[in-house]
Amino acid sequence: MNSITVCGYVGKVDFRAPNDPNGAPLMLFSVADNVYSRGKRQEQTIWWQCKLFGDKASRVCKLIQKGTFVVVAGAVRPDNYSDRQGQKHERFQIWVDQLEIKNQPQNRMDRPPAHDPSVTPFDQDDPDQGGGFDDDVPF
Repeated sequence: MNSITVCGYVGKVDFRAPNDPNGAPLMLFSVADNVYSRGKRQEQTIWWQCKLFGDKASRVCKLIQKGTFVVVAGAVRPDNYSDRQGQKHERFQIWVDQLEIKNQPQNRMDRPPAHDPSVTPFDQDDPDQGGGFDDDVPF
């Protein structure tokens, strides 16, 4: 089983609305995972690139911005890309199945508040939205 859970602060956020009627919305965002050792923060930060698709992306894009503390769970997938110089690189992305927003940054003037009734948040417990943990798991 390929799964990972990461918690940290959101860095870059990129929401891409579909260009055609058959396209699905896509949200790309990064999450900082700080490395700790014996209770002390190390100088290393791992930036996880996260991908969220479809209706989930449309709803969550209104709630997440740089500095939001989140917990994401999903599958790790390889991603190949070329940089501006044409060099090929490989990195890993998290294809998000579950997302939990733990806090919001203080300055949120350009986005609706999380309790805004016009915003439908991603329901992590709804199996139709890719959420829900098995309550019978003994850990």
